[in-house]
Amino acid sequence: MRRIIDGRMYNTDTARFLGEWENMKNATDFNYYFERLYRKKTGEFFIHTWDPLHGDFVRKMTEDEAKMWMEEKGKVETYIEIFGEPED
Repeated sequence: MRRIIDGRMYNTDTARFLGEWENMKNATDFNYYFERLYRKKTGEFFIHTWDPLHGDFVRKMTEDEAKMWMEEKGKVETYIEIFGEPED
């Protein structure tokens, strides 16, 4: 999926996939949706989301937003690889 936001290209085919989260509760009804986090070669983060009301859409994210998403929905190993080891 490709989208232009603020004059910049966000492309899921060329960005690095960092993680995915799906709401599988009642997946056959309007509760199902997914989020996929990506990082561009330039270091920018964005999220590709699909839901039954809006379809596919892309939203750019700040580094802090991406960290928060990874803390809540991502893999620990990927978080550490991207952002470093958090303090104990």
